[in-house]
Amino acid sequence: MKVTNILMTALGASLLFGLMACDKVQTPESADTVNSLTSDLTMVIINNERQKISENWLYLENATTVITDARAMNDWQAVDLPHTWNANDTTDVITGYRRDGSWYRKAISLSPSPDKRYFLHFEAAQMKASVYVNGERAGEHIGGYISFDVEVSEFLQSGKNEILVRVDNGVDKDLVPSQKADFFQYGGLTRDVWLMSTPQQRLKQVRISTPEVSKQSASVTLENITDFVGDFTAAGFRTSITAPNGEVVVNTDGQSFTIDNPSLWSPDTPQLYTLKTEMLDASGRVIDTFEDNFGLRWFEFKANGPFYFNGERLLLRGTHLHEGHAGYGSAMTDEQRIADLTAIKELGANFVRLGHYSHDPVIYDTADRLGIILYDEVPWNRGGIGGEQWRKNTQHMTRRMIEQNYNRASVILWSLGNEMYWLPDVIGGGDKARVADELQLLHNIAKEIDPGRLTTIRKFPEGADIVDVYSPSIWAGWYGGGYVQYQEAIEIARAQHPYLLHMEYGGSSHVGRFLDQPFGRFGTSDPENLGTVEEAVNQTGVISVAKSKVWDMSYMIDLFDWYLRISETDPNFAGSAQWAFKDFGTPIRPENPLPFVNMKGLVQRDGIKKDVYHVFASYWKKEPACWIESPQWNYRVGNKGETKTISVFCNTHSAQLSLNGEALETKQRDITQYPASGLTWDLVFAEGANTLSVDGFDTLGQLVAEHSYDLTYNTNRIGRMVDIVLSTSANSDGSLTLLAEAQDKDGNRVVSMNDRGYFTIDGGGRFLQDHGTPTGSQTREFANGTSSIIVYPGKTESVVNIQTQDYRGYYITIPATQN
Repeated sequence: MKVTNILMTALGASLLFGLMACDKVQTPESADTVNSLTSDLTMVIINNERQKISENWLYLENATTVITDARAMNDWQAVDLPHTWNANDTTDVITGYRRDGSWYRKAISLSPSPDKRYFLHFEAAQMKASVYVNGERAGEHIGGYISFDVEVSEFLQSGKNEILVRVDNGVDKDLVPSQKADFFQYGGLTRDVWLMSTPQQRLKQVRISTPEVSKQSASVTLENITDFVGDFTAAGFRTSITAPNGEVVVNTDGQSFTIDNPSLWSPDTPQLYTLKTEMLDASGRVIDTFEDNFGLRWFEFKANGPFYFNGERLLLRGTHLHEGHAGYGSAMTDEQRIADLTAIKELGANFVRLGHYSHDPVIYDTADRLGIILYDEVPWNRGGIGGEQWRKNTQHMTRRMIEQNYNRASVILWSLGNEMYWLPDVIGGGDKARVADELQLLHNIAKEIDPGRLTTIRKFPEGADIVDVYSPSIWAGWYGGGYVQYQEAIEIARAQHPYLLHMEYGGSSHVGRFLDQPFGRFGTSDPENLGTVEEAVNQTGVISVAKSKVWDMSYMIDLFDWYLRISETDPNFAGSAQWAFKDFGTPIRPENPLPFVNMKGLVQRDGIKKDVYHVFASYWKKEPACWIESPQWNYRVGNKGETKTISVFCNTHSAQLSLNGEALETKQRDITQYPASGLTWDLVFAEGANTLSVDGFDTLGQLVAEHSYDLTYNTNRIGRMVDIVLSTSANSDGSLTLLAEAQDKDGNRVVSMNDRGYFTIDGGGRFLQDHGTPTGSQTREFANGTSSIIVYPGKTESVVNIQTQDYRGYYITIPATQN
């Protein structure tokens, strides 16, 4: 839960919040300007002590550092938080994105009480923030992704108060992550902001530790974190604990106690207790109250072996999550964040690496509630080690990450960095001995604050023995070698690193691109000399599937199928995290099929499932599921009478494939078989229209899952491309999907056409653009001869053009909307 301070005494003053009476916008591009803060105010009475104030802010995209200059400017725009100024420029067609300063502004009306203290709580400000109240500098914070408080008590006045916040995401070598990191560093107030009223003596946090837990009993210890003004000493604390079933199981004035027969937290049973601690003065009066949820669980990595949770082996079936959504950047709504985790849980995953930084509080709350184990990470991502200010900032961010998420049952690992020594930002910053020394210091900080959890890193061999759990770089079949090497690579790593997690694997997939004969299990390597499976810092001269830029879905389906078969059948495998659940933006990949998008996701940036998602579902998903490879591959070419092999991914006991209504052999799924756990059928398509369907059965022979799709099979000889034909189809929201199809002189689709295409539009309509998705990007590579984009017709007709380097001048006219 988001930590809440609750005052048990009556409020000494009501809080009045001024909401700007102007239209809200999501992005600066479509915003109306607001000339001043003299707009009419809607006064809202607030009756609690912690109020979200994320609505109705003003935003100024100007980097001035002078507050008086900022206040005098006329182009303020109305926005709600979360907000980033990089929602669209990160995945547009232009290299670079805005990394600079901007201002946020809000009016609040209240009557401050002398008995109270007032704080602005920021869940994050990317990356540096200066906070002003009524023209006075109230505080500042350095470091993104973590929360902070600014006390504003002395700056408030009765009546209207003005808050201004300058936020800056400019390149700063004293801050992690490095500018060389493989993800965008969005600027803005990208999470919620709160106003808090507290007593003069406040109970900031109660840290809940569970040093010994078993099925029979759990010991709990409390550490009260207080913040006093003046000469005051708390006379005592009173704590009650409520069990998941609503029963109060503890009432105590002590700091340590035992819970008998505890209800354990786990991925299958995420049961949470509720703590309520009251701080008392000498007369026994309640001064402040703290409430939070926590869980009781224990875990262990066995040396050179599996992972155990609550005394039983648990295979960590994991993925990775970046903050980001198409059209929003990292300024996601709580609902979007919850949807991401819910989709991961529904897939059957039980483990998520939060990369490469701490996430919004709602992520941890949701993981606690859903039963998802988390790996939280300090954003020490590339850049090596910096100077003294860098060290101060990085240590602060490490402490704050642990402090703010201390009570979350879902968190079991504190990651202290990833690829830290890569591409140093300062001279000498790549010195591995210095990097190791700093890592040791961060490890000591983590253990000082929280000895009950484990530390970890990824890809810094010189630090493997410093942390508790280590992940090497193993990208067999993508950045090097072939996926046939995966089992051997894991066995070698497990022998070298007794406490092993494999935290990144996978590869990029371009939606709609398929091959009958993709790269095989050896990748691009010579079977007699497969080479390394580690990702090289410098990719110049490397020969790999990644460097081939083919990136077909067929190969990635095969690779994931191979990896999952091994991880699911190896009795000593502790766990892994696929990279990554969702496509995400990155500044260092301009030439990808979708520019500036890391395309390794199981879902697109808008959350739509890619084909590779269903491979994981066949291994992990609890609900019955079947999926035929692949509805996206609905136009296939080949010879008349040619035998094609069809793979079906089911988690059912058995499955039966049908072609054009004719049932084929029923096959029993066997997870030890490859590919598709033995669920493959050889068949011959009819010329033209075909229908594939599959029925999945349980152990009793009952139908529990099904899937089908239609496809066209073309046996004509495909000639040279001579035309790009444009057509549209209507969507339910009034938009159109525009399809560009490469054709030969006879109208056959040229499925080998994979060139980069460029869409343009003139007239009254507009594209869904800058989203970094297959239908939301003006520039993208064709896939098997087609490319698409969403068009919104305008009040006047539009002309849409598609061209490539070699083909140009293909147009279609979009009529004006009738609305």
